[in-house]
Amino acid sequence: MLPDRIRFAILVVLTLFVVITGCDSIEPANDQFLVVEGFLEADKPLPIIILKQTTALNQDLTTEPERPVIDASVQITLDGSTIPYRPSLSNPGEFEPASQENQLIPPGANFSIDLEWLGQKAHASGLVPNTIALDSFQVRVPNAPVTAILVDTLRLDTPSVGARRGYIYLVEVDLWWTTPFPSNPVPDSTFWIETRLRPQIDFSSKVLDVFLLSEEVQPEENIQSDPFSRKLWTGVYAVPVEDSTEAVPDHSLSIQLLRGTTDYALFAASRNNPERREPISNIDGAIGIVTGISLATRHVDIINGTIQLPSQ
Repeated sequence: MLPDRIRFAILVVLTLFVVITGCDSIEPANDQFLVVEGFLEADKPLPIIILKQTTALNQDLTTEPERPVIDASVQITLDGSTIPYRPSLSNPGEFEPASQENQLIPPGANFSIDLEWLGQKAHASGLVPNTIALDSFQVRVPNAPVTAILVDTLRLDTPSVGARRGYIYLVEVDLWWTTPFPSNPVPDSTFWIETRLRPQIDFSSKVLDVFLLSEEVQPEENIQSDPFSRKLWTGVYAVPVEDSTEAVPDHSLSIQLLRGTTDYALFAASRNNPERREPISNIDGAIGIVTGISLATRHVDIINGTIQLPSQ
């Protein structure tokens, strides 16, 4: 039985077209800015930091919008210990720890990053979340597809919205994980959870991706728990077929469970916002994101409607 929120979403998709008109909410600037990206993952080695520069609006339109930065100063401080970074010799725009020591990032660590480039100084700080693990999951493939209106765009002001009648299998996925915080001083109210279902299928309709719950970002403390005190999230993704008698096609599925802080939640919730030129940044003096995360992923194949786990 599909949850009420999913049934409502399907009803909306079948009966309405959604109009989304986008406009830039950030004023353009003529200056070049530093663009930074890095994710400090719990229990993993220190990350690569990616640096790029934006192109001034008064430059030729054929110029790439972002170019790699190779001459910046970068250092990360992790729980009071400073780690200098150096430019990568093989990948321009990437900066790596200057030391080859395989240092792992402890869960719950405090960090900061300081950068300097062409007189511009940038700084960010944050917290590395507690380790997350996907305890178990369940994939439920229905016996038959449902009727849907498939639309190739969310914009009704385009010459053709590409609407057509079709059929989709609505595949439900349950994820369970534990929140083992009693022995850790960091409470779950500090963290947010991003859940993602990424089927590897050829599906051009973007509207269903908006209404179906294939990914979500929410506070971890707001997520329901099962009778065994495990967190439980249910998502849905769509698999298209040509007619009502066709079996669900074989496909692979990537499951992602990510724990992050508010900085990551703001970034994730805004990265696909058509009203923004770029996602919300947590860096003072630059654009981009440097934040702590904890990540768990699984990859499975759906063959003849049954889960096939990869061999270990």
